[in-house]
Amino acid sequence: GVGSALQQHDLAQLWHCLTQSRRAPDAAALTPGAVYECTVVLPIVGRQTFRLHIHGRGMARITLLGRLALDEPTPYRLVPQPSGQLRVDLDFNEPARDLLARWHTRIRAVWYNSADDYATIVIAPPLVPAISLRLSRLGAS
Repeated sequence: GVGSALQQHDLAQLWHCLTQSRRAPDAAALTPGAVYECTVVLPIVGRQTFRLHIHGRGMARITLLGRLALDEPTPYRLVPQPSGQLRVDLDFNEPARDLLARWHTRIRAVWYNSADDYATIVIAPPLVPAISLRLSRLGAS
């Protein structure tokens, strides 16, 4: 009845407060101006650089340098996970989606580790299992 619905709401609110208190606020989690980058050699594609530049709260730029060439702005949203990690949901525009589709490559996930200040991007290129890449913050000491 009404009592159980209220308890469920209270439990959900408590869970939200507990999980939020373990994480830095969204605005502080990814510092505007921060740039995260990784260069790797991938099958078929070859040498490829992945760069994530945080422009401000909710807006970033994804840059791919190599055979996959892309330089596009993208809105993002940070989604705290029960594990304590922050998932970064990127909203790719049409040119970015088209490029990835042409290469039969998907970006499966992007994560941010606020404790150690790095990003992880999980890509699924053609013919090989998904690859997890650690993007280190440039200019960080």
